[in-house]
Amino acid sequence: MATIKEIRRRFELAPELPSGLRNRITITSRTKAGMMAGSLGDSYYRVQVQGKSYSNTHIIAMLADLPRWQELRRNCKRGKDVELVVDHIDGNTMNNASSNLRIISNRENVLAGYNTKKGTSRYRGVSWSNKENRWKAFIRCPDTKRNIYLGSFNQEQDAYKAYTIKAKALYPDDSMDLKIYN
Repeated sequence: MATIKEIRRRFELAPELPSGLRNRITITSRTKAGMMAGSLGDSYYRVQVQGKSYSNTHIIAMLADLPRWQELRRNCKRGKDVELVVDHIDGNTMNNASSNLRIISNRENVLAGYNTKKGTSRYRGVSWSNKENRWKAFIRCPDTKRNIYLGSFNQEQDAYKAYTIKAKALYPDDSMDLKIYN
């Protein structure tokens, strides 16, 4: 793993660039000082440091001194990089501004997942039923990994209320805010 000193020597934050990073020094003819650092692959930017590939979001978390970045680095060194993840707050993996990144547990990341289906509710756990012309509420059970049906409702907010009550019962230790989607 590259040293913190080496990473700070090579990169600087550049929120105006898609990758979120800029090269501070020239390494090769392709990676010159002042240029955007990183290349895009599988919806995420990555950089090479001393022959190893690193996620730009991990480098940004360190350079921006995000809370828990040292814990994230320790976990990566131990091969436990799935315990903590760098989350894009707005759900856009192309927005690598440090203000859009946070380090959270993998479980929190799953709970904060964005609803990608069109025509559904702006609330997590709520969807519209064309068949019933009502709002339905569901939540995923952490033990069985199956969806639990919470009922159908005339009002979208009522369905969300049912979801939040059940979420607090199923996930009492989570300090996450329940998200509203726009």
